[in-house]
Amino acid sequence: MAMDQVNALCEQLVKAVTVMMDPSSTQRYRLEALKFCEEFKEKCPVCVPCGLRLAEKTQIAIVRHFGLQILEHVVKFRWNSMSRLEKVYLKNSVMELIENGTLNILEEENHIKDVLSRIVVEMIKREWPQHWPDMLIELDTLSKQGETQTELVMFILLRLAEDVVTFHTLPFQRRRDIQQTLTQNMERIFSFLLNTLQENVNKYRQVVRDTPPPQSCVF
Repeated sequence: MAMDQVNALCEQLVKAVTVMMDPSSTQRYRLEALKFCEEFKEKCPVCVPCGLRLAEKTQIAIVRHFGLQILEHVVKFRWNSMSRLEKVYLKNSVMELIENGTLNILEEENHIKDVLSRIVVEMIKREWPQHWPDMLIELDTLSKQGETQTELVMFILLRLAEDVVTFHTLPFQRRRDIQQTLTQNMERIFSFLLNTLQENVNKYRQVVRDTPPPQSCVF
């Protein structure tokens, strides 16, 4: 499908999302917009390029969130039918999105961070360690790109531990593979967590030292 067709679809999706979120929209128009979006996610062969386009940080938050939901749907329900090249492309694109497509840590919306971390965890659950052996190295590198990236890496590790260890949301063999690999890399993970904590404690202390004391009121 040509790029101009992808652009046209993205425009339609933006309009549909806007209708769904507009409180002045009628129930009929909302349902039609929802149907269009759901059918797109289920059937359209260009979900990935459209999802990536809508997830760009130049879009408004509700559109970005919907774009990321498209990508999450692809990972959860189409992954097994994708080629190896398509999987690698999507993985690299999502990691690039985290590195360069997110806002400052205090500006980025929590629901954007949440769905981004979910996408990565869903890919990890399907690929690591067999097809993504350098995942932890990539996350470590990503965490050094900025505060938003560090926070997202922490969210990813938390959600992965919850899904695998606490909630048991994986088939037995996959859960076993990931648990074993997590155990084997526990020293590296703890080292990363402690270093991250220490770095941020040091930053906080520096801010405290650099902040002048409040002036006393003289009557």
